[in-house]
Amino acid sequence: MAKRDPGLTFIGRLTAQLEENWRGVRPFTALRPLGALYGLGAQLRRHLYERGTVNAARAERPVVSLGNLTVGGAGKTPMCLAMARLLLERSCHPAILSRGYGRRPEARSPLIVSKGWARVVSDKVMASGPADSGDEPWLMAAQLPQAAIVVDENRTRAARLAVGGLGADILLLDDGYQHLALQADCRVLLIPARNPFGNGAVLPAGPLREPVSAHRSADIIVVTGAAEPSPEALELSGDRPVFTAEYKSIAWTSARDGRTLRPEQLSGRPVYAFCGLGRPDGFQRSLERLNLDLRGFEALRDHQKYDEALLRRLNDDFKASGAEFIVTTAKDAVKIPPDFFTDLLVLEMEMHIHRADEFIEMVLSIVKKL
Repeated sequence: MAKRDPGLTFIGRLTAQLEENWRGVRPFTALRPLGALYGLGAQLRRHLYERGTVNAARAERPVVSLGNLTVGGAGKTPMCLAMARLLLERSCHPAILSRGYGRRPEARSPLIVSKGWARVVSDKVMASGPADSGDEPWLMAAQLPQAAIVVDENRTRAARLAVGGLGADILLLDDGYQHLALQADCRVLLIPARNPFGNGAVLPAGPLREPVSAHRSADIIVVTGAAEPSPEALELSGDRPVFTAEYKSIAWTSARDGRTLRPEQLSGRPVYAFCGLGRPDGFQRSLERLNLDLRGFEALRDHQKYDEALLRRLNDDFKASGAEFIVTTAKDAVKIPPDFFTDLLVLEMEMHIHRADEFIEMVLSIVKKL
């Protein structure tokens, strides 16, 4: 059902093939030595930071690091939003710190994407669109404007702005499990329920950013995409708490005029879908659970940039499919002109954390012990 973008360059096609093999069961034999070397370097780096041989910066407020062990697709952005909502409900002032992946290189740093509760912020440090901030921070700001969001590859600098300029009292380090230069007070490790470690090899032979042994640094483990913990997570957890989280479909929203439909209102209707995600199969399964008549599904690169040529081709494929609607994710929709398609529908989703109150209280109890 799913297909890769035929308009990719040679490098793009090669990257797509690598990604497919990473998600398989066999590492690239020729790349195993490089993966082993990369893994040793990652282990040494983590060891030096955790032993204090290399000093990590200390923020003025508690830092909760959120991330995973593989390249993309663990649900970090929706999990970050879910945690921020839970903190806001407890009268906290959370700030999400993101590196702003995919934003234009000349964009200012640090940059505020959402000022949250802060009243006065200079326009000079505010992002003007996803090109400035990156698609995921812009999406988070749209979905949860009550939380502050700051982008900067230098997360220590972002933390100073969040605390000193916005008054944040707790910092969420998005995709921060490998970011050791800013000391984390609580580390939350996300493990996808399906194929959590790909082929089990480290980059470039596989999708792991560092060896699986890095799980030992986590204080809390969250299995994403399931109601029950996976065997892999239970085996790794030891005596550490394990929680689960699942995507929940909230509504269909028209990109053109913002009108909404209940998720079940498209049941049985023919649709053509596309997305640019680390794990596009998760979006496809969400559509299938809604009982849609899926006439076509195109998996593009993660953080795909949408130029006019690609949008026209998608529109042509949509029309040729005979589908009634064209649908995508909120992450993709923020990069597409809202009036390009006759009526692009966006599947709005949230991460639902099982035992959410217990989870966030455990996070707060860990940072308060410091």
